[in-house]
Amino acid sequence: MGVKSKSIASKRIQAWALVAAVSFVFVPSGQAERISMSIGTACEGLDDVECCAQTAAIYAFRAMGDQLPKRAKLVVNLSCTAAKRRLPKHACRQLLIARGQSPSAATEACEAKGLAKRCVKQEGCKACAKDLAKLGFQDTQGLCFAATWFESTRRGHRR
Repeated sequence: MGVKSKSIASKRIQAWALVAAVSFVFVPSGQAERISMSIGTACEGLDDVECCAQTAAIYAFRAMGDQLPKRAKLVVNLSCTAAKRRLPKHACRQLLIARGQSPSAATEACEAKGLAKRCVKQEGCKACAKDLAKLGFQDTQGLCFAATWFESTRRGHRR
């Protein structure tokens, strides 16, 4: 492993350690709505593509309470490397399928018609899209909607 590879690996470890530390901070009830992600601290030392993937992973973790599966991480990483910083429209469908949803259900959930409205209604999706837009990415609603989608919300359970 070269010097540059060690440096990148070191930065990623530091970033994930920060995410873990921030994620497990005790929050008194009633104050959770005051907490928001700051791009500066979670992405310190990362380029915009790595920060995009990190941001989506953080919001997915908040929504699910667990890390994204390997297939889902791959979809997020590939989406964030999109040309001209325009996230692919099919990223939503691919990410939901990678997270275990059926192709037909994923297609229905990611329909372009109404996706922006559904994203705005979900606090996690809305915040994720806003943070990715700060990085200069476009068409962020699909990726953020799929990252923050949580299966139990479809079954009527509350987290």
